[in-house]
This record gives sequence, structure tokens and C-alpha cells, in this order.
Amino acid sequence: DDATGVPNEVIHLSLTKVDHENHNIKLGGVVFTLEPAVGSSFIDSYVTGHPDAFTDGKITLTTDENGTISIPRGLVQQRNSYILTETGLGENTSYRLANAPADRQITFRVEVDGTMTITSENAMFALAAGDATTVVVENQQISLTVAKRDQATGESLPGVKLKLSKLEGAEWAAVEWTTDGNDKLFKGTDFTPGTYKLEEVTTPDGYNSIAGPLTFTIDQTGKVTQAAVGDGSLTDLTGTSWAAKNFSITNPDDGKPGEIALTVINAAYSDLQIVKKGSDGVSLGGVEFRLDYLDGSGTTVTSATSDGDGENKGVATFSGLPNGKYRLTELKTAQGYNLLSTPLEIEIDRNSETYTVTSNGTVISGDNGLTRAGDTILLTVINQKGLELPATGTTTPQLPKAVLWITALLEGLVLYLYQTHGKRRKREAKGKT
Repeated sequence: DDATGVPNEVIHLSLTKVDHENHNIKLGGVVFTLEPAVGSSFIDSYVTGHPDAFTDGKITLTTDENGTISIPRGLVQQRNSYILTETGLGENTSYRLANAPADRQITFRVEVDGTMTITSENAMFALAAGDATTVVVENQQISLTVAKRDQATGESLPGVKLKLSKLEGAEWAAVEWTTDGNDKLFKGTDFTPGTYKLEEVTTPDGYNSIAGPLTFTIDQTGKVTQAAVGDGSLTDLTGTSWAAKNFSITNPDDGKPGEIALTVINAAYSDLQIVKKGSDGVSLGGVEFRLDYLDGSGTTVTSATSDGDGENKGVATFSGLPNGKYRLTELKTAQGYNLLSTPLEIEIDRNSETYTVTSNGTVISGDNGLTRAGDTILLTVINQKGLELPATGTTTPQLPKAVLWITALLEGLVLYLYQTHGKRRKREAKGKT
């Protein structure tokens, strides 16, 4: 003992375990270990008197129903340092337990006056206000925020019914709600570690159904560890963000532990905009198209004609198209240009952001491929002047007029020589007879 300090036998230190946001919520059943730091020790008499209380030099302590631990008197001593580590949450499974021990422990020093000084930094731990003999330990609850967004604008989508289910044994326990323009928060007993499934029950009018459902797992650290869309196998997640088709997940970073953000994205029906040009770069108005939705019946969706003037000259638009496969046929082209000889096959999948156009089984890419701008799918179609060419718009060289005239003269000369030679052979044969 220090002559001016408190005797070791009467040093009384304690810990209180509380909710991060509300310190009036006390957490019982939370488990800690206490061990001496390097160069420090427990009081020998306590260790020898309680041999069953120690494992590998550590003593295990558990908070009572009031969230409190009293460190046994006569265990710690002045001028020594100790490491306090949170190791288990008991039944408080809605709270986050940091993965690394270093993220859920502190080192404190016992001063000669029987108070504590925290000598390592950890936001979870702090001395009680006005009481340096008690350390307050906070725990952050795990939470999930579900947002429903428009793919093109990023704005919230109200009026959509969603369902979140948790796997309980062999059954799924489900919660349904209808979006109201605000993000949905799951927290506390509503959201604990486990396997979940998120589904869209109803689809907004004018929008494509999402790919799904999304299945994901949450661990006790408050992070999504695995995820899969549809019937796919669960894959491990690394880093703080993940995205697949209509879903994106943001895992919490060090600044906001336990706060998971999940966004469900819906894509509106698309407008297919055909930009019609000649091989000479001229915008072509008056070109007529037909678009068939290839859903098995070949139903004609609609017809459209490219504008003949104004800022939209050469543009034909088909509006309100759901995801799927289509066939685009050119019915009439501009005067002086060749009609496309083969229809184009078009596939739109806003969920996976896949847009393809093919002609005769060949995928067309580059400047003549499909691109998306907002809810509009753009396709540039080129018509050649003069000779009719394949639907892909590839360029075939045209022979100069002079060459064509020479070819015609040569063909005439060959015919003349053939006929003259034939007549000569007939005269010779007649003379011999």
C-alpha cells in the first residue's frame, strides 16, 4: 500500500454496461475478462484464495441485471495496469460485438487514491461523470436501413410492398411493409444476426419487377458477410460495399459500426429511341419502323416514324417498354437510301444493366450498339446510300462510273468476237464441202 493512498484491500472499482444511445438501458449478462497488463499483476492472496476463478491468468466477470460488474475487492492493486475485454453479449444479440479484441478492450491504471485512469483509447469505454472508480461501456445496436429507389433518378419510391424474412429454424418469419418515401429502419429485437431474405411483393406501376429475392447473412459484428440474388449461391462480401442487379449493400465503417444500409432499385419501363442516319451522316426523317415484343407470340408493340425536321429529326421513339426481347423491322426508308435487309434483335434488361442488339446472330457494338441515358435506351441505325447492304450497316465500296462503262465495253467486245469467230468457222466448213 502507498502511505498516502487507499489500501489495496478496500479499492472498489466497477463497470456499467449501457446502450450507446440511451444510458438508461442497462445490459445484463454481458461477459468481460480482466487480466494484468505487462509488468503488472493481481494481488497474490486473492489469486491463491480463488484458484477456480482464473483461466490463463484471466478472471471472467459478467454484468448483473442492472448492467453492473463490481471488481472484487483485493484483486487489483495500486500503480498497476489491467486490460478489460468484452468477450460475449449473452442474450443481447441485437448489439454489435466487435470482431477484433483490440476493438472491444481498454487498458486502465489503478492510481494510489483508488481511482482509475484509462490509458488506451476506445470510444466504447469512458469513466463515469464525476466518478473515476466506475467505467461506462457502451454497445451499439445492429441496425438495417432499407431504401427503395428509382434507378434513373435515385428518388424514393412510395407505395411499394416489401417483405423481410428471417430464417428461424426451418421457417421464415416475415415482416411486410409498404414504402412511404422514407427509409425503413430495423433495429433492436427486430434485427439480430442471422440469415435474411428481402422480397418485393408488389411492383410499382410503370416499373420492371426486380430480380430476386436477395438473401443475406448478418454476423454479430453488425456486418453483412454473405449475399446472393435469386437462386444464386451465397458469396462472401469484402470491403464496405456490394452490388448486384437491383440491390446494393453498404456495410458499416469504423465511423458508424453496426449500421447497415440496403438499397432496392427499381427501373422504370424504357423508351427506345432510334436515331436514324445515313452513311453520309445525314439524319433521316420519314423512316418507318415496327417493333415486335418477342414474348412467344410475336405481338406487335407499335410502329413509329422518325421525325422529318426539328431538333429530333431522324429520331423515332417507342415508349413504355418492359424488360425483354424485341425485333425491330424497318418498313420504309428515306429516298435514296437502302432499306435494312434484316430486322434487328434487341434485348433490354435494366435489372442487370444489359443491353444488346444483334443482326443475323452477330452482336453489334460500339457506336451502333445500345446505350442507356436515364430511362431512355439509345440505338443508332445507319442506312447506306446506293446499293442495298446488310443490316449491320457495314460499308461496301461502290465502283466508279468510268469503271462500269469500261466493263460494259469489254463485255460487248467479247460478245462481238465470239459471234464473228462463229460465223468464220461456218464459212470454212461450207467451203470444204
